[in-house]
Parts: sequence; C-alpha cells; structure tokens
Amino acid sequence: MLEKKHFKWIVFEGMEGAGKTTLVRNLGKYLLSHDNFKDYVIQITAEPSLDVTAEIKAGLPKESVLFLNSGSRKKLRNLIKNSSNLSSTERLSLFLNDRERLLGRFKVLPKHSIVIQDRCYVSTLVYDQLYLDIDSRELMEKNQVVFNEVYNIRPDLLIYLHISPEESVKRLQKRKKYDVLDKKALENLDKIYNNYQKLFIKKYLIKLDPYLKNTAKIVTIDTTGKLKKEVLDETTQLIHSLFET
Repeated sequence: MLEKKHFKWIVFEGMEGAGKTTLVRNLGKYLLSHDNFKDYVIQITAEPSLDVTAEIKAGLPKESVLFLNSGSRKKLRNLIKNSSNLSSTERLSLFLNDRERLLGRFKVLPKHSIVIQDRCYVSTLVYDQLYLDIDSRELMEKNQVVFNEVYNIRPDLLIYLHISPEESVKRLQKRKKYDVLDKKALENLDKIYNNYQKLFIKKYLIKLDPYLKNTAKIVTIDTTGKLKKEVLDETTQLIHSLFET
C-alpha cells in the first residue's frame, strides 16, 4: 500500500539532451517567483543528486538545493557519474543506495513542499534493463524493495520529455564534457529511445508499476523543434492544473 505524503512530487524523465536539467532549473525559478506558490517550500533534486555549487551559480537559492543533494548523496553522485571502473551491477547498487537516502529525506520535508526532480526510478527501468540485460519486472522489484523499506510513494506528476536519438546526438555534441553516464548512453541511444517509447508511449510503465495508475498524472511533451520557453510554458500549465485539482 502506498503511504500518504505531505508534499507534491514532480519528476522529469527523458533521454540525454531532452532538456531535463535546464527545465528543472527554470521551473524551480518560476515557482520561486510566482505568487501562487509563495507559501510553498521549493526543493530541487535529481538522481543522482545535483551539483549544489553549480545550481547556486545558475541562480537557484541555496535553501532550495542543499538539503536534498548534500552529504552522502554528494559522495554517491561523484562515484556514479565519474567512476569509470564500476561494473553496471555496482553502479545500479549505488543508484539504489542513493534513492534510499533521497526517500529518507523526503520523509522529513516541511509540509507544503514541492519537489522538482530530474530522473527517478524510471531511469533504472530504462537504462539498467539494457546495461545489465535484466528484465524490467525484476528491476521494478528491486526498486519496490527500496520503496517498501523507506517510503512507499510515487510522483504526482511524471513528465516524459520526448526527443529522437538523432536530436539527442546533436544536443550532446554541444556539451563541453561528458561524464561516464553520458558516454555509455551515447553508445546505446537507439535502444534507450525504444525503452522510453515502450514505457511511456505504449504505456508499459503502468503495467510494471500499477501504483502509478491512480496516483500519478503521466504526460509526454515532445521537445523537438521547441524553444526552451515553449517547453517551460507547457510544463507550468501542467503544474497549475495539478494544484487546481
């Protein structure tokens, strides 16, 4: 059974280059500046955790990024993103460890918090199914163990940012540097794309995780050919709709 949560949880999923990181950052700034959300505590995070220093430099306030992304999660982030000698099994273990710690911090968030997150357990279903050649149902079971042990909750709004593999390559080529996860994804973009399509477009995700059916609004936004502001505008409409219900 799902537990009740005292905050709103908004998560973005999608391939490399889809614009998740930028959108999460811009949405955070939007909510922080909008009168409708002035009584909410805005918290921003990712899996693995965000680089707190980089987010503060990008204009996010320290109080919106420090709590969910510091301490042991910072150490796990560095291992996951920068250790080239980790096996896929070891990296999955670190991801599950990080997810456990994040859920633990969720339990003590102030009331009336809004969490905006870049990636969640869904990424495990997409990527590790490919890297470890494990059935997605087995991966969901591993994630459910973490949920059951810490905090069995699901997002209120799960947004898939759709992008083609070709467009993903174009956008990734503009990056100044790649981490270990980027390099591995570049070698498997077509397969990653197919996994996302299966989960979101063919709606297999609901079969894997039935808890989502009655708790989460799942939406696909096609980012192809759209300006960042256009994608942000579509997203903010969804956010306002979420808080009107």
